[in-house]
Amino acid sequence: MMNWLYYLLEANLYLAAFYGFYRLLLHKETFYSLNRYYLIITSIIAFIIPLLQVGYLNNLLNNQKEVTILSVQLTPVIEKSNAFTISNLLIYCYLFIALFFAIKMAMSIYKILLLSINAKKQKSGKITYVELGESHAAFSFFNLLFLNPSVQEKNTILKHEMVHIKQKHSLDIIFFEIIQIVSWFNPITYFIKKEIKLLHEYIADDITTHKDIQKHQYAMFLIQNSFGIAPNQLTNQIFNQSILKRRINMLNKKNQREERGSNSCLHCQLPEGCSAHPPWRLLKTMQ
Repeated sequence: MMNWLYYLLEANLYLAAFYGFYRLLLHKETFYSLNRYYLIITSIIAFIIPLLQVGYLNNLLNNQKEVTILSVQLTPVIEKSNAFTISNLLIYCYLFIALFFAIKMAMSIYKILLLSINAKKQKSGKITYVELGESHAAFSFFNLLFLNPSVQEKNTILKHEMVHIKQKHSLDIIFFEIIQIVSWFNPITYFIKKEIKLLHEYIADDITTHKDIQKHQYAMFLIQNSFGIAPNQLTNQIFNQSILKRRINMLNKKNQREERGSNSCLHCQLPEGCSAHPPWRLLKTMQ
């Protein structure tokens, strides 16, 4: 079992290195799909490399341990007994916390499925539309699309959530949830999971506003509907206050790149007597 812990430690060192490269060079770029695949592929590679090296870190630690035992000159029986106690303590602590996070994820999935079972549903092809009551929240989980039928700009929401469903973003979330469960001791896993969900929204926002829907109108739509809705860790939500400003900034950044060479940028329509400002500036007055 200690070999498993050494393997996890080594894998998470690679995971941190890959994520550090991402933060240093890639996370501000607008190649959202490439960034998404980078995080997924490098996370898989991080857990494969230690297997190819056949426990390099484990062998290194064992060699250091042997040197320590010889220098201290303790009796073999006492040393083996202490090592056994500490090893088991580490193992039980690791398993207990991992089990806690696994149960937490299972409960979240159960709540989503229970909501879909108790609500009115309508199936269209492979997509199941689940009606939400008074809530104006909108989110998707695999082929389940949760939506209030009377919500404003319904077509915009559908277009956004269908991107999540078609590109199977829920698989990414479950994948990184499992990595977080297995590597709960590594804070980098929390950042990667947060980053992948943000990339999902960047991708959906970009495709939604590619044609027919103007970016500044879409940005104002997000601002007007994102406040007061609690985020769900396992779903893709179009309205999410915690990442709203970063999404607006990326919409603005993408728009400026598309219109490079001109002085135009992403603006929104404000009431008479007010000057036009990018939607992200308006966020400060609404928060």
